[in-house]
Amino acid sequence: MKEVPCPLCGNGGSTRVLQAGPWAIAQCRRCGLVYRNPRPSAGEFTPAAAGDALEAEEDRWLAERRAVNFRRFLDGLVGPPGKLLDVGCGYGWFIRMAKERGWEVVGVDVSPAAVRHARERLEVDARCGELRAFRFPEGAFSLVTLWNVLEVVPDPVGLLQEVHRVLRPGATLFIRTQNCLFQRLSFLLTGWLLRGARPNRTFVFHLNSFSPAPLRLILRRTGFVALGLANSPPTWGDP
Repeated sequence: MKEVPCPLCGNGGSTRVLQAGPWAIAQCRRCGLVYRNPRPSAGEFTPAAAGDALEAEEDRWLAERRAVNFRRFLDGLVGPPGKLLDVGCGYGWFIRMAKERGWEVVGVDVSPAAVRHARERLEVDARCGELRAFRFPEGAFSLVTLWNVLEVVPDPVGLLQEVHRVLRPGATLFIRTQNCLFQRLSFLLTGWLLRGARPNRTFVFHLNSFSPAPLRLILRRTGFVALGLANSPPTWGDP
């Protein structure tokens, strides 16, 4: 475990805002990003080489609940389908739905087990590794999606810079990420209601936790223009 500067602005000054089990959650004094600090070395974020049937079933269960958001998003797109890149595609449920609607889809994920499931069971183009490693051509995609990904990557700025490079001019980036304020309030409320009966559930706190101002800031710093920012309808069982 080591102290780290803010992953968004690089500032070294932060204030601890809560303790979630063994995890200390801090807020940057400059830009307001909430992030885990201290955090493990980069090696801890390397996925296991293989998953199991239980993990796949849990992902399917969660995808069924997120499907309403997948459909709402795809229904709201204007214009004919193009080439879509899903970063952090997981087990491939979203890109399969997009493919069925005529999109030419590519998914990338660092989990070998998830990519194997997406390729073999769902028959979609999923590739294992970090986004930069694939060296996609500049401007190759008309749409990039990040479903609950930005909060789990150690370098969100670097990721969005690469996303910007592979998007064609005027194309769209869609991000769904956890709402920092909602997570903090629900965590504190749960702890108060349980009154120590059992530990607070801490899985909702990942490496980064965005509120509107830091989210707009990271988009601006990586070359994007924020066209809209709204609360995603919650889905039962989805943290």
